[in-house]
Amino acid sequence: MASLDQFLVSASLWLVGMLFLAVLVASCMAGRALRFRLEPDADIADQQNGYLLSAALGLLGLLIAFTFSLAVGRYDDRREAVIREGNALSTLWLRAGLVEGPAGQGLQEAIRSFATIRVTLPDAADRPAIEARSAAAQGRIWDRVRAALPGMAPPLGASLVSAANEAFDAASARKAEREARIPGRVLDVVSLYAA
Repeated sequence: MASLDQFLVSASLWLVGMLFLAVLVASCMAGRALRFRLEPDADIADQQNGYLLSAALGLLGLLIAFTFSLAVGRYDDRREAVIREGNALSTLWLRAGLVEGPAGQGLQEAIRSFATIRVTLPDAADRPAIEARSAAAQGRIWDRVRAALPGMAPPLGASLVSAANEAFDAASARKAEREARIPGRVLDVVSLYAA
């Protein structure tokens, strides 16, 4: 079933929808044919079976609602992670402005380079390559921060280090949120139950 999870992530939404519809129609037809074979004189409109069908469809609706709720929650978490990272980079940029001379300008340039890389992340085809470039840019920022610290007053240096750590932590949290998906087992169970 792990291949189902990979297929759902990589395939077109239209293709997944059409295939899922075909599986549901085939399951419905197979169930009806099996029922007529096992009980040839059974009435389709049997009231007891109507209650069972209503209960099964109600449970399916509940499972789908929980799955969508989980997906929407993940989307909101990813959106908030982008906002937190942007705010952290903005704070780091402002605190880098407190560094005097070419060290401050170099630090702000390194932050600008990092932010430019991070902006390209959502539309990137090769996200691991962008993450590798981000890690290299973080290393350049950290080198600039360490070079600027000896010339700064301790409280300013501490606030600069704190802002850099917050920006790096926000980038890591954003990566973790982006990689978090609805578990494949959940999708498997809902799909099998629907069929």
